Amino acid sequence: MRFAILLLLAPAAFAQQQPRNEVWAFVSAGPGVAYSHMIAREFSAQLAVAWERHDSYAYIVNPDGSVQPIAAVRLRTHPLDFVFRYHFLNDTRWKPYVGAGVHYVASPGAATEFGYHNHINPAITGGTVFLINRSFGVVVDGRVYIGDHENYDEVSKAALGLAWRF
Repeated sequence: MRFAILLLLAPAAFAQQQPRNEVWAFVSAGPGVAYSHMIAREFSAQLAVAWERHDSYAYIVNPDGSVQPIAAVRLRTHPLDFVFRYHFLNDTRWKPYVGAGVHYVASPGAATEFGYHNHINPAITGGTVFLINRSFGVVVDGRVYIGDHENYDEVSKAALGLAWRF
């Protein structure tokens, strides 16, 4: 009898446990990966890195006011995003969130004539995970970067990816 009661209660006990970690593979302005860790039931921290390629078309304004075009240069960047997210709790497969954090991009060394600099910006994020099952889902994420930025780094980015929760 005790064994039967344990068999009935065990699935209910395990069903309440939420995965604490999540790994994403996503595509935005380039491919990327992200790792998230649940800090509390509604809050998580996420670190994401992407591999992006950009074409930079620029010009130089000479001291006499004339404009000198510069040939297009292909740049490679690896932006890092660190965000804290609030998750709206619900009993559906849709797991929406909003968050805020920082976005960092190192200046690409391939084009010194452009005068690019490393930059860090505040970031606002929002999105949802649609759970296919308890461990796997599809992610739709959007980010907006606030403040000055280099012209090759977009002000907002959308991402689509797959998530594995464990």
